[in-house]
Amino acid sequence: AAALDFQPPDKSGDLFPQLLKFLRARQFLLILDNFEHLLGGSNLVAKMMAACPAVAILATSRQALNMAIESRFELGGLEYPESLTAENAGDYTAVQLFLISGRRVRSAFNLNENNIEGVIRICRLVEGMPLGLILAASWLGLLSPAEIAAEIEGSLQFLAADLADLPPRQRSMQAVFERSWTMLAPDEQIVLAGLSIFRGGFTRQAAEQVAGANLRILLSLAGKSLVQRRAQNGRFTLHELLRQFAASKRHEDQDSAQIPRRAHCRYFARKCRQEFRRGLGFWPNQLPMKLAADRENIHRAWDYAVEQGLAEELVELTRGM
Repeated sequence: AAALDFQPPDKSGDLFPQLLKFLRARQFLLILDNFEHLLGGSNLVAKMMAACPAVAILATSRQALNMAIESRFELGGLEYPESLTAENAGDYTAVQLFLISGRRVRSAFNLNENNIEGVIRICRLVEGMPLGLILAASWLGLLSPAEIAAEIEGSLQFLAADLADLPPRQRSMQAVFERSWTMLAPDEQIVLAGLSIFRGGFTRQAAEQVAGANLRILLSLAGKSLVQRRAQNGRFTLHELLRQFAASKRHEDQDSAQIPRRAHCRYFARKCRQEFRRGLGFWPNQLPMKLAADRENIHRAWDYAVEQGLAEELVELTRGM
């Protein structure tokens, strides 16, 4: 009502019915931004759409409203090059946003052979996330793109800027993820922290055996846009910045932090043993393809087995390597 400058005729009466009556005869596009923390009000949205046929509602939310009349359109990051030396890097929307944001800090900033690789690395590290690109570009007054990329790889807390025209919750990626974290149930927090152990994605079976992610929790995390499922191969992924954040939460308790690492190592050692035995008898030429999707996980499991001196797991992982 305040945004529409609506003054109810009956000051003592219920506001919502009077607002519906006001909207019923009008054509509006009503935008509800960041609706995920207001999901309890989705019933008001449903009533509004039922009573006001000429009102269209566009809601942005990390979590679906779960209404029958809802049409969903999933958003990802901006496009970025796959190659660090892409000749047409300036054609990608992530690079364009970084350039626009960077020129606000350094007016003469432009792509050249000395900085192109660093810019693309930044775009890939934040996976095209617009806020991540804006926060990264704010450091161009002090650091080169290559130095910014190195800082992002080292710590999520680097992506922060005291920008007066951004609300406090959006002035750092840490604050953005903290807000999402506090909205999770305790069992969801435990699972999300455990999933940070994976590299390069994971299967549903791996998530369950390593991080205790049953189907209900996995579905809930996916519904809150914290876990993504790739349609082409059915594997799940975490955004790299979110993975860094979840890993920091896992490391807050040093005793329990090792539990998912140990489970991760043993799971992939067992997977290598199973695929190796199956491959010897039936399709030895297909064995590399069976393990290729998890090569980063196998390397991570190998590193842990070496650190901990897990001889049996090392034997199995050698075959996978």
